[in-house]
Amino acid sequence: MKTLVLGAGRMGSSVIKYLASKDEILVYDRNEDKIEVLKKEFSLPIRLASFDDLFDTDYLFMVISADGVTGFLEEHIKELKPGATVVNMATALPNESFFTFKRYNKRVNLVQAKIIGHYKELELEPLVLFLEGDKKEQVADILRDWGKIYFMETDIVHQINGEAVKQAISAVEHMKGHIVHFRLPKDVETALLRNVLAGTLKAYAVNDVGPYFNNV
Repeated sequence: MKTLVLGAGRMGSSVIKYLASKDEILVYDRNEDKIEVLKKEFSLPIRLASFDDLFDTDYLFMVISADGVTGFLEEHIKELKPGATVVNMATALPNESFFTFKRYNKRVNLVQAKIIGHYKELELEPLVLFLEGDKKEQVADILRDWGKIYFMETDIVHQINGEAVKQAISAVEHMKGHIVHFRLPKDVETALLRNVLAGTLKAYAVNDVGPYFNNV
């Protein structure tokens, strides 16, 4: 089985590290330095892919922007290997847009894989992943050790992730308004927001608060 990851950015790096922990994979990114850094820093079995490799792979994990996925499929879906499975991981790409590409190449399988979470948390907490589409069971088997997998409508992930982001931004801005009169150094303000505010949100979410929380 030949697996290729398209995109070695923030989220792509997490996907690459997981998949490469299981077997050798191919990775394609226009910035080849990103791939070399991953290979050296984590000693991963990664091979640098050529653009042509994208059309001769069994599983193509697309970890790029929604516009990038759409643009690639518009131009190249007819060139993909028969029987290949394209796994889209761009949260903002809706089912209506993604699954439409099936009509242009019925021999290709399309799977939506949407993560509930922030890329910085993926290696700290077990992730939650929604899968939908052709061959979702096979993709689930590949990703089974990465976190909890649900066969559910993936479009809701964009909605609930977006709402969580809005609420988090609101909490940060509200907190900034409360502490502005302290005239704190920037690094102190950052520590307060990232360590205390964000840390309390995480602890409260899983009912793991300490005595200081109860006293407050």
